[in-house]
Amino acid sequence: MPFEPKGTMKPARDALRKAIRSLAMADGSWLAAEYVSAQRDFVDVENVLFYNVGPSAFSALVTQGLTAKRVYREPGPSPTRCQYAHYQRYKIDPIVPLTESDAVLTFKCPPLTSATKPHEVWWVASRGFVTMTDEVSGRYLLDVEVPGSFSLTLAASMKPLLDGIISALHQVHELDHAAIARLSSLMHWAESEIVERLRKPAAPILGPRSVVRSYRKFVKWDPADDMCDGFTLRGTGNGDLCRVWVRRSDI
Repeated sequence: MPFEPKGTMKPARDALRKAIRSLAMADGSWLAAEYVSAQRDFVDVENVLFYNVGPSAFSALVTQGLTAKRVYREPGPSPTRCQYAHYQRYKIDPIVPLTESDAVLTFKCPPLTSATKPHEVWWVASRGFVTMTDEVSGRYLLDVEVPGSFSLTLAASMKPLLDGIISALHQVHELDHAAIARLSSLMHWAESEIVERLRKPAAPILGPRSVVRSYRKFVKWDPADDMCDGFTLRGTGNGDLCRVWVRRSDI
């Protein structure tokens, strides 16, 4: 599903939105989404399954959390027996408990709204409390717990939340000084502190990457979210803390 569908893809997206809104949520359940394709092109699974469809379609379905994954295989035949290269599926499943272990990164969660920006999440995540610093090479899975008070805005804030977290898990060697100056001007952060957090984040476990660059009149964040094969988002009662787990993918 492209970001701005045209032609026959536009009514297809509208029909998909309508079908998603018809799903009935139940206590102890969450939205389970998957993207199936044998193709291994550059794909951000969150964009394909949620952002490109439209966050508002999911607002009532993700208040108890969600799980999303990418599956590498040929999709089965469609109801009309046509064979397609891409398949998206949404259903209501029982919530799968998180395997208890120490979170890789814990930080004070900024307000999560439709206006939240990736840099607001990156700023606090880059100086979070860390329990693991070993690099996770290759493809990975992400589990995130956010304060339960933000459960109603999770659909609208999902993209900047994930982009900000993943950006904070990269170490930046090649700096875009124009981007740094723009961040400093807007947020009133010292340029030296921005540089320090980019070069030495608390948990640089996803390896080096130039995650932010100047773009048009501001900046663009570019973390390795295409390497993420799946993620969960859960609302908890843990005060104002956000907790993050990163695991190697075996999908």
